[in-house]
Amino acid sequence: HHVPCLDCHYCRKGNEPMCREFKVSNLVPGGFSQFVLASEGHARRTVFKFPASIPFPVAAMMEPTACCLRNIRRLGLEEDDLAVILGLGFIGVLTAKLLQLRGVQTLGVDLDPGRVRGAQKFGLEESFTGKDGRLGEMIAEKTGGRGADAVIFTAGSSRLAPERFDWVRDGGTLNIFAGYPGQPSSPIDLDAVYHRELRIIAS
Repeated sequence: HHVPCLDCHYCRKGNEPMCREFKVSNLVPGGFSQFVLASEGHARRTVFKFPASIPFPVAAMMEPTACCLRNIRRLGLEEDDLAVILGLGFIGVLTAKLLQLRGVQTLGVDLDPGRVRGAQKFGLEESFTGKDGRLGEMIAEKTGGRGADAVIFTAGSSRLAPERFDWVRDGGTLNIFAGYPGQPSSPIDLDAVYHRELRIIAS
């Protein structure tokens, strides 16, 4: 629904969402409308036909799937790594399923028991509410005490981020894959980031 110019410094560095043209372009009136007006830039760079054999609900999955795949590439996880996904809504479950296809172990967390059950039905057997306080212990058991290779935030409170540093291994990644509009800023222990060589990436 946005169009990068593909020529600026940001685009050349692979940071298309930071492109100034990307940030001001939009479909009119919006993505959930029955009909939309697409600019010339949309028509040339981002609009493509899909075969009639692909149902509309499946075609609609392309954009969110592309977002998840881009994030997964940035994570650089490998087979048998462990990723903890915080938030088991649509994006969290889709991320976990895509990671599983790559052979990455996944552990899902959501405070809503209904979402946990839904994730389990989609094949994310190791999904939990975490209300018993054992998740940190479980992650340690699964990794020989190291911690997860990545903790992926797809939802939740900004206040939880610093508390999850202890779930990620030394040299591991904290991945912010959700927005937090209106939430308080979250303090980060920069000394821990430095000494533990943690990566904090967003997508």
